Amino acid sequence: MRFPCAHNYWPALAKKRGLVLDTVAAMTAGTLVLAGCAHKHPESPAPPQLDYGKWAQVNIGSLDDLSIEALRAREYGSIITPEARLGVESDSNGTTLLASYPSDGNRVYTRIDIPSGQPPANGFPVVIFVHGWYGIEKAPAFDFFQQQDSLYAEWVAHFVQAGMVVLSPALRGHGTINGVPAQGIEFLKQWDNGSYLNPMFYAIDVLNLLDGLDSLEAIDWPAWGIDRRVRLDRKRIGISGHSQGGDAVLTALAVSGEGSAVANPLSAGSIISGCFGPRMEQAGIYGPMANTLEAFMSGDGSWTGTATGHDGSVNPEFVFGYPPDWIGTIDPQSADWTWQSETWSSPSVAASLEEKFAEMYRAVNQGVKDISGASFELKKDPNGRTTIGHDPRVEAAMRRIGGFHYANFLSEPLHLHHSDQDYYSVPRWNADLSARINQSGGTSRDFTYPRNNHSLLISPYDWFSPGEVVEGLGEALDRDTGLFGEGDIAAAEWPESELTSAAGLKRYANRLHNAFQLEYQREPLEGMNREVVSFAADGLKQYALIVKPAGQAPENGWPVLLMNHGFHPDPPNNGRTEDGGTDRPGDYYRGLPLAYAKQGFLVVWPDFRGHNISEGYSYTQKQDPPAWYARDAVAAFRALPSLPDANLSQVFWWGHSMGGNVTLRVLQAIGGQVQGASIWSAWLAGDPGQQGAPLAGFNTPLVIQHSRGDPV
Repeated sequence: MRFPCAHNYWPALAKKRGLVLDTVAAMTAGTLVLAGCAHKHPESPAPPQLDYGKWAQVNIGSLDDLSIEALRAREYGSIITPEARLGVESDSNGTTLLASYPSDGNRVYTRIDIPSGQPPANGFPVVIFVHGWYGIEKAPAFDFFQQQDSLYAEWVAHFVQAGMVVLSPALRGHGTINGVPAQGIEFLKQWDNGSYLNPMFYAIDVLNLLDGLDSLEAIDWPAWGIDRRVRLDRKRIGISGHSQGGDAVLTALAVSGEGSAVANPLSAGSIISGCFGPRMEQAGIYGPMANTLEAFMSGDGSWTGTATGHDGSVNPEFVFGYPPDWIGTIDPQSADWTWQSETWSSPSVAASLEEKFAEMYRAVNQGVKDISGASFELKKDPNGRTTIGHDPRVEAAMRRIGGFHYANFLSEPLHLHHSDQDYYSVPRWNADLSARINQSGGTSRDFTYPRNNHSLLISPYDWFSPGEVVEGLGEALDRDTGLFGEGDIAAAEWPESELTSAAGLKRYANRLHNAFQLEYQREPLEGMNREVVSFAADGLKQYALIVKPAGQAPENGWPVLLMNHGFHPDPPNNGRTEDGGTDRPGDYYRGLPLAYAKQGFLVVWPDFRGHNISEGYSYTQKQDPPAWYARDAVAAFRALPSLPDANLSQVFWWGHSMGGNVTLRVLQAIGGQVQGASIWSAWLAGDPGQQGAPLAGFNTPLVIQHSRGDPV
C-alpha cells in the first residue's frame, strides 16, 4: 500500500509560510512499536523538516527570545504526516492515527482522533489537547494515551464523541515510533521543570502544529481506513491543556491573538489545573511544597490546612494548606509515613528555596548566552518569612515569559478549571487572571471545584476530599464541549433549570461523593436506635434522621430504605413539636420509619433543604421545590457508603405525596442502582419540566399505591 503523503503540498505551504525546507532522508516510517497498532506502511517517504535556525538550538541568545512579544513576531508552520493507525474505528471513538510533524528542526509526534461519520457543512471543529508533565525519564516512553481507561484517553474521547477532531501533540522529546524517539530530548535535559521555561518550547510545538492544520486536508484519508474527506472548521479551533500543559496553552493563546503571525488563530481555550502563574512564584511554591513539611504544616507542627495550629501558633513559612493527595497521609506520626519521610525531607522552606532557585539560576546561566553570573539572595522579613532577592535581569525577563501577564492578548473565550486545594494551580492565580481578562475586554470564566485533586477527581483520602464532593473533570469537559462546539461561553454557566433537569440531576448523581456526620444520638424508641446525622447538598448543610433495627446487624449490613416525606406548609416547622423542639419525623409520619426498622431496614429520613434546621429555606419558595429536594435525596443516597451497617447492594426508596414526585426524579438519575421503590399517593400532575416528574427513564421495580378518592 502506498503511504498517503502530502508531498505535493509541501512547496505551496513552504512558500506560503516563507519557510525553509530541509530534506532529511534519515526519517523513515513503518509499524509503530506499540500495542494496538496494526497498520504498516513501509514505503513512507521521509517528510522534510522545517528549520528555523536559531530556534532549533537548545541554548538561547536571550530570555527575551521566549517572551510573548518575540513569540508573537515569529512564524510557525509544519506538515503533519500520518505514521500509523492506532486501534480500530468504533461508532463512539472514531479513528486514531499517530503522526509526525517538524517543529523547529525537531521531528515530534502527535496523536490524531477523527470522529466517525461525515463532517458538518463547515467541517469538524478542532481541539488541540496539551498533556501535563511527564519528566525526562518517562518522556521517551510516552504512550499516546493508549490505555483506554486512562485519564487523558477519556479526556480525548469526550471531545471526539462530541464530533470534534482532536490533535494531542506529544511535544518535543516525548514518544517513540518505530524505535525512533521524538527529537528534542535535549531541551528537557537543559530546561525541564527546574527552570520553569520548558513550557515555552512546548508552546512553540503547539503553535507549529496549529499552523500545520492545513496539511491534514491534503492527506489521502481512505488509505488510512477513513472513507470520507476530513474537513476542518478553521473558525472553531479550540485548545485545552492540563497542568504544565496549561502553561503552554495560555502562552499559545496569547501568541495567537490578533496581530500575531499565526495563520490559524485559536477560537477558544480551556485550562484544567493550569501551572501558569508567574515563573518566580511557581518556583517559590512548587519547590517547598514538594520537599518540606514546613510548607504546609501549621505553627504547632500539626496539619490543619492553615498556618495556624491547634494552640494558636502561626507558621511564618506557611506556603499552602494542601499537599498533593497522593501523599496518602498528612500525619508524620502515622505508621504509613514511610516513603513520605524521604520525599519531604528538606528541613525548612528556606533550604528548599535555596535548592530550587539554585537549579533555576544554574539553567539560566548555562543556557542563556547574554546572561552569566546571575545570582539570588535569601533574606528573612520581620515576621520570620523567607524572601528572595533576584537578579534584576532574570526577574524582569521572567515576567515577560508566559501568558499570565498578557491579559490584553487573551481575547478568545477562556475557561479556567481548578480545585480550591491544588497548589499546582493556585486559586488566586485563576481568579486574578480571569478578572484581568474580563477587564481587558476578553471573556473568561473561573470555575472552582471544591475538594477535588489536581486531576479534578475525588481523592480516595478523606482528609483531602471530605463530605460532599462533586467530581469536577466531567463537569469541566461538559462545559468545554459547549464552548468548543458552539463557541458560546454562556453555555458553561448552567441555569437553575439545567441543574434541576433530569440530565442535571443525573450528572450530579454520577459525580457526587458524600458522607454523613453524626450530630447526636436520640433515645431509642420502641427498641429502635435513632441518631441525627448531617450531610451536604449543593453546599448546604442538611440533616437526616436514621432509625436502625435493634440488635446486631447482619454480616452484609442492614438493607437500606430512604424515605421522602410529603409537602409541609411551613417547612421550618417540619418535624418540630409545639414548643419548637426538634422531633423528626413528627407525629404524622412517626410510625412509618419505626415500622420499617422493625422489619429489618436501616431507615434514612432526610429533612429536605429549608425544612426543620436544614439550610436552604429560599429553595422552598422557588417555582418547583421538589426538583431541588431531589438533589437533597441524591446527596443522601451518595452518603450511604459512610454508614458502616448499611448493605449497599440492597437499597430501596419510599415516597409519599410530594415525596413520590421526588422519588421518581431520583430514580431517573440513579436507575439500576436501586433495587425497588414504592410511592404512596404521589403528586404527579403538572408540566414534567416544572411540577411533575416524568414516569419514564428508569428501570427500577416500582409499586404505586393510592386511594381512588385522592384528588392528588
